[in-house]
Amino acid sequence: MQMFSSVASKALSGSMGGGKGGGSRGGQHNNQSGRGQVNEKTSLIQQNEWATGVCSCSQPCWLACFGCGCIPVYQMINDTEGFDTYCMTVTTTDSVLFCIIFGLGSFWLFDWSVIFLIFFVFFAIGLTGHLRVKEESCVTVMKAILCGPCFVGQMFATVKKQKELVGKPVDVESQIRPVAQQEGQQKGQQKTDDRMDQQEGQQK
Repeated sequence: MQMFSSVASKALSGSMGGGKGGGSRGGQHNNQSGRGQVNEKTSLIQQNEWATGVCSCSQPCWLACFGCGCIPVYQMINDTEGFDTYCMTVTTTDSVLFCIIFGLGSFWLFDWSVIFLIFFVFFAIGLTGHLRVKEESCVTVMKAILCGPCFVGQMFATVKKQKELVGKPVDVESQIRPVAQQEGQQKGQQKTDDRMDQQEGQQK
């Protein structure tokens, strides 16, 4: 019995010592492999996962339950600066129109209206792809059809989380354009001054 206990204690101590070294090496290997898999197509939320579960109760979820899904949908469209989906491009310029159509599709009382439900399914698939969340399209469709309000809350939380991580997209063109115009004006003024100097030299 004493021999068995001594052998067991040695085996346990050996496994713990090897586990530490192996664990550290394994952890480093896993971290390196994880870094290798992360690229520009990887989501910023826990590697292609939603920020919350689909059954997590939130304010956008309750708004959609009571027919006010257009409010969180409008915020999502503006926060994402638009995205592409089936048969259409969701833009911020038409965000009011899109939020009404998609918001009605997320309301459970309008499930009998197939057209609004189809538009909401398109919205959900397009936004899921835009957020780079790795999820099967059939799962996205089922969540949009069976539990639209809950899905609105899940999408809203993920959009908000990604906005906090990366911030709102910057319109570089709008910042470069005034600088280019100012440089053009300065060049034009310089040419005008050069011409005036030439005319004064010719007159002398």
